[in-house]
Amino acid sequence: MPKKNILVIVFLFVSLTAHSALAAFVNNVETFDGNVKDTDTWEEYIPYGGKVTWDNQLILEATPPFSSADYTTKQVTVGIGEGVRVELVSYPSWYRTENYFCLTSNSEKTFNGTVFDSHVIALEYFPNWTDNDFFGWVGGSGEFHGTNFGGHITPPSPGNPLILEIMRVSEGLARFSVYYRDMIPIGSVIRVLPPDMPDNLYISLYARTQHLGGSIVYDNVTIIPEPTTLLLLGLGGLALQRKREI
Repeated sequence: MPKKNILVIVFLFVSLTAHSALAAFVNNVETFDGNVKDTDTWEEYIPYGGKVTWDNQLILEATPPFSSADYTTKQVTVGIGEGVRVELVSYPSWYRTENYFCLTSNSEKTFNGTVFDSHVIALEYFPNWTDNDFFGWVGGSGEFHGTNFGGHITPPSPGNPLILEIMRVSEGLARFSVYYRDMIPIGSVIRVLPPDMPDNLYISLYARTQHLGGSIVYDNVTIIPEPTTLLLLGLGGLALQRKREI
């Protein structure tokens, strides 16, 4: 087979692999375009009087004295070398307003309500709590552990969103990363996952408040393969071609 044909096959294989987990998204990204909810993709959970709206962006509103809102997609596969990224567009700077960007084995109440009966990989942004605003959380089977990382920064705004990313870098490790726009790194940490963490997980965006409240705005949720995975697939195709030519 000509070398050109081999490269085309490798490219198509990589493309199909990257898209296999993207069936509920358009052009690899969920941008929340328009003002009609995609009922095939996202489910709402508002256990304590919060509010969810969407019109070009997703807005989770938590109101005092205590409320929360959760917006959860149906299952996607997050295997080794795969992950999810989301833009945090704006965020109140009040004390005790929290957000969690989660990958979880339970689609309902994906952070606070399911720590002891499900698996959760969560990246939290929590301004004005410590000098480190970001926490990487992992949990399952009744245990839940977090690590803070990154420096104290100005809360995100529509002109300067934060990019939050969770990647599963191996069978037992997850990497949490935060970037400014254009993927300029802020901080990163790797956490050990529970031994029975599944590949099929839900994406959840969650907001909670205990005091002043406020709106948390998300956009551009993207399911991504690890770049090194694509590179290895490409190298594998080239190695196969060289072997056949010998």
